[in-house]
Amino acid sequence: MILDQFYDIINQELEEIIAQNQADIAEKNLKQANQQKGYALLIWFLKMYAPTKIFKDYITDGKDDSSCDIIFSNQENGEEIFYVIQSKWNVKPKLKEDNQIEKISADEVKKAMIDFESIFRKDKRKGNNQLFNQRLDDLHEHRVKKGGAVKFIFLGLLPHNEEVNEHLRNFENAYFPCKIEVMDIERLRRDYIEFTYKQIEVNNPLAYKYANPTDDKIILPIERTENSMGKGDHLKIEKPYEAYLLLLKPKTIFELFEKYKFSLFFSNVRNPLPESNYNQAIVDTLHKKPEMFWYFNNGVTAISKLIKPIGFDSQVAELRGLQIINGAQTVYSVYAAYKNATEGQREIMDLEVKINFRLIRSNNDDINLEITRYTNSQNPMEDRDFWANDAVQVRLQEESFKTNYWYEKRRGEFRVVPKGVEVIKSSEFAKAYIAFWLQNPYAINDMAVAEVFEINHINPLFVSQTEQFNGLYELVFNQSVNFNKLLSALFIKRFLEQQVPLQLMWLHLIHNQFIQSEHLVSNTWFCLNFMKIIIERYSEKKYGKNADLNRLIKRYYFDKEGHILKKMLFFIFTESDNALSLQKEVLNEQLRPFAQICKEHFETLSFEAEDIEKIEIPENNTEQ
Repeated sequence: MILDQFYDIINQELEEIIAQNQADIAEKNLKQANQQKGYALLIWFLKMYAPTKIFKDYITDGKDDSSCDIIFSNQENGEEIFYVIQSKWNVKPKLKEDNQIEKISADEVKKAMIDFESIFRKDKRKGNNQLFNQRLDDLHEHRVKKGGAVKFIFLGLLPHNEEVNEHLRNFENAYFPCKIEVMDIERLRRDYIEFTYKQIEVNNPLAYKYANPTDDKIILPIERTENSMGKGDHLKIEKPYEAYLLLLKPKTIFELFEKYKFSLFFSNVRNPLPESNYNQAIVDTLHKKPEMFWYFNNGVTAISKLIKPIGFDSQVAELRGLQIINGAQTVYSVYAAYKNATEGQREIMDLEVKINFRLIRSNNDDINLEITRYTNSQNPMEDRDFWANDAVQVRLQEESFKTNYWYEKRRGEFRVVPKGVEVIKSSEFAKAYIAFWLQNPYAINDMAVAEVFEINHINPLFVSQTEQFNGLYELVFNQSVNFNKLLSALFIKRFLEQQVPLQLMWLHLIHNQFIQSEHLVSNTWFCLNFMKIIIERYSEKKYGKNADLNRLIKRYYFDKEGHILKKMLFFIFTESDNALSLQKEVLNEQLRPFAQICKEHFETLSFEAEDIEKIEIPENNTEQ
């Protein structure tokens, strides 16, 4: 979703908020459009991140005419935290002369920080909003007398400006334990996509400390039952990895999910569950046959970095870090059932229900992945699902959100797709990238051969080289790959697929030259290989060595009048015929792959940009 589209979505929602709050806007005397939009943006933000709370009474116009402020407090883990938010509405971001998008003004952020400082020191001028004034007094008492924490948030509709990062750090250092955060349009877009289209929750800025189950210290009360042996009722495995089988109450599962939400499942290869997707059978058992739950349900499997030894008389399990790798549906169904239960129902559930909780200690990412794979093997899974939480996969998806081509790192993770956006599998990007940028079409062709002839194999795209000799994962998914490269390779692949059937073209060449060819399932991959060579050399001749190939490929792909890609393809077919004619005897004697002969020909061929531009494409070679 490009920035323009997301801005339009927000702007439409702001207009609706303004229409719904005319009385409040009149009472606050917000006459100018930017004042009203700033007020609406603050309400929009609060609704998105705190939908069950009502804060409107605490909103007041800020010092300048285009911002709004709010002061409120929340209880977090038994501690009161104050929040101060300033909302700054901006017109739609514009492209500057250097093609960079306009960013939040550093002066605007600094001005907000001065305002925050005045609030912190209680120097801020009080206005007519008595509730706001009272909260200002409460904040000062909270900070001075109790040493309490405060979080300041600057909210704007432009991309973040890195120039202010040092100022933000200095502010936090000067006013510790206060925190300050800038919520820019790109962060809002990412969270909006997660909320709306994946239907999962993300780190909430209206939290002083982001709950992080992968690193937090977690204490789980253990359910103990009567045991005539007097040796406790948990199972411990010591080798090769420390592991426990425990029993937990529904209340413990409820509180765990209530705190960490879907971040508990980020290492789970299955999708984080949307709020409507719980198992009714599990809920019915909890409510109607709670004593049978242990017999009907397999329970939960989790991984932890560190587990304090659990003895026969231990009442709690103390952990450092936790990820649920199997049983996400059980966890959410227990949470939903408990949340909607009466006090009496909760009491019965906690008395009767025992939930198996298998806890494994491991800091080895490879072992964690293997455990995850096998504990989820009861249903068919795609190989790419097991890598969905790898840092490179997460980064590529976030980069894709800046476009209308969304990177699907996990099967079916987008439950809703907005109009104008296309969701594309990570494997499709990877195959095009390997054939085009890495110049290795043979690897992709081998995969296709295996699929056609139903050869039992694991998709090497998502296999580490440490696991399998032909694993390709690290070759493709590393720090040097970026989404723009993946997308440009996919554009060229799609272009080739739109042209005259390539199989017939290549078969014609092979037949005319009487060559023996390697078994090819699809020649698109080999044409991708050649197109990269020609595009790169053409663009260098035309625009110089520093030409941005990703940007040029996008221009070539969407240019319906210039047909430059068609001319390049016709050039490739013509020169391939020439190359094979020259090498026919060598080919027959050495059985060299014809695609390799063509590639070598293109790499040494001398041509100018004009040689391609002057090509006239016969009508029977245009796309069908």
